[in-house]
Amino acid sequence: MQHVTLVPLDLRYANVIFKLSSDSHVKNALGIKVEKIEDTKAFLLFAIEEERQKRSLSRMIVNEENEIIGLTTLKHINYEKKQSHIGSWLGYPYWGKGYNEAAKKRNF
Repeated sequence: MQHVTLVPLDLRYANVIFKLSSDSHVKNALGIKVEKIEDTKAFLLFAIEEERQKRSLSRMIVNEENEIIGLTTLKHINYEKKQSHIGSWLGYPYWGKGYNEAAKKRNF
């Protein structure tokens, strides 16, 4: 199994996240429209605010080489029932290598 670390979202890494999410494989899988860095910055600001409001919890997935490789998010969090939905995506070069499973295990 791969080793990953989950770290809080940070606008300083918007360029890395933009590059990963701009790949056509990722965009098509997610059904998103990422055309410019401002789109990614707006998403990051939204996700950070959602966390501040305790509606979701997003983290950057960092691999063993200290590279940001994707994002994972707990959404629709129900604190009373201890339930949520999980969503994650990885940059295309990291697909099929066990990173998504490792990130999910880190979440829990």
